[in-house]
Amino acid sequence: EPTGNLDSRMGAEVMELLHQLNKEDDRTIVMVTHNEEQARMTDRIIHFLDGRRIE
Repeated sequence: EPTGNLDSRMGAEVMELLHQLNKEDDRTIVMVTHNEEQARMTDRIIHFLDGRRIE
């Protein structure tokens, strides 16, 4: 969770940096988070439950 221990301002900066790396440098970002708001900012979401991928 890249922003788990950050305040909201710094968390937003980290998310913006990850977004820039993805779009401008064509990088794939794999991120694990429990934050639904951050998850909705992504192109693809994969859910897991008890170590297994679920739909």
